[in-house]
Amino acid sequence: MTDNYSREIYKKLKEDILNGKIKGNERLKQSEIAKNLDVSRMPVRQALKYLEEDGLIVIIPNKGARVVGFDIDDLVEIFFIRKMLEIKAFEFAVSNFSSKDISSLIEINREFEERIDAKDFNGAIKVNQKFHFTIYEKSNLNYLNQLIKNIWNVFPRYTFAYDSESDNANKSKESVKQSVKDHWNIIDAISRKDEENGSEILYKHIEDGQTKLIQQLQLKEK
Repeated sequence: MTDNYSREIYKKLKEDILNGKIKGNERLKQSEIAKNLDVSRMPVRQALKYLEEDGLIVIIPNKGARVVGFDIDDLVEIFFIRKMLEIKAFEFAVSNFSSKDISSLIEINREFEERIDAKDFNGAIKVNQKFHFTIYEKSNLNYLNQLIKNIWNVFPRYTFAYDSESDNANKSKESVKQSVKDHWNIIDAISRKDEENGSEILYKHIEDGQTKLIQQLQLKEK
């Protein structure tokens, strides 16, 4: 029973970290978490260990837990790894797509566009992940796919969100719309079995994401 509580606490804390509700470098106190969730400290302690295994927090003896922070150098490294792994998965995946698989991608991207138009950006982020993972899983390279998922799962999703409140909102909106266009172009390349063109589009798609996130971090630092 305690492990069930730990897993539920872990899922909630992980979601809060990835969505930005709990910020990078923020301290996590077992006593506060236990009080807020009305549970004992034991399942909280185990939940924090799960988060540490995911690489989302660091636990320092006698000092407690702290959420891992992401800076520009971290972003550059993460996107460097993403480009290597995801391009390779794409290259192996292209030849394995059937007409039915392509139809599924079309439906996923339509949903992605609908979520954006409805300003459901949390939903759009999840559908965007589904789009990418649907492609990479067609590579049939299980270990490669797990590496890609590990990177996506520890990277804060809130950094992908459309910032409608900032002075940069128009540029942010254009960037999100460009993601939809990129997806359509990737689908087109897959349907033509054009591995080279699709890889080029995907590479630029990931690069553009890196540029946007660096700009967001720089704005927050000012």
